[in-house]
Amino acid sequence: MTRSLRYAIFLLLAFVTLAPCARGGVGEWRTFTTKREIRAVAHAGSMVWAATSGGLFSYDASTGVYGEYATAEGLKTIDITAVAIAPDGDIWIGAASGVIQRLTPSTGAWRTITDIAILESAQKRINTLALSGDTLFILSEIGLSLYSVSREEFGGTYARFGIPPAQISGGVTSMAYAGGRLWVGTHLGAASTSVTNPNPSSPDSWQVYRTAEGLPSAAVNALAIAPGGELCAATGGGLAV
Repeated sequence: MTRSLRYAIFLLLAFVTLAPCARGGVGEWRTFTTKREIRAVAHAGSMVWAATSGGLFSYDASTGVYGEYATAEGLKTIDITAVAIAPDGDIWIGAASGVIQRLTPSTGAWRTITDIAILESAQKRINTLALSGDTLFILSEIGLSLYSVSREEFGGTYARFGIPPAQISGGVTSMAYAGGRLWVGTHLGAASTSVTNPNPSSPDSWQVYRTAEGLPSAAVNALAIAPGGELCAATGGGLAV
């Protein structure tokens, strides 16, 4: 991360912390939501985007211009939990309700995806969004879902990992590719399957890892690949490599 980008993120965090409200002109009323709780940050070039408990926020480090997005600007909900930037500049946004939206900043156009939001499940929060080629990976309380950006359709959801009694259901927080395997981190442990697995939706094709397999805690908050290729897991009890 460059020094200018770090400074841009610092300014963004400072602005959302110190300026939670504003006043309109005489006879004009508008609600300004507080954005102090930042859940996720994404950056590309000079642009920084933040997912917050009060909507979406942006900052352009090259111009010093801030942008604020709430329901008045097109969001279906301000309880935003995930954000990602596509190579074409579009912004993908995930919410606690399971709603996913796509914003094209150049035109102001919005696209809303409600497939997860309408499911009959108590927990549908979108935890993380990640893009690879034409695929949007949606990591949610439901599981790991694959969405084709060009076709605008879901390609499948992996909701269960492993076999009982160690089986993990949903609660996916992170993902990574390492050692020829696809790894997912969840609230209840990690799981992996071969990248050549023809049927990842089959729970028994996944191997589960919890404290008994060496994790400091079953709560896996993030997965990352170290420069040497090692898989690192940030857990509630410490770092596992």
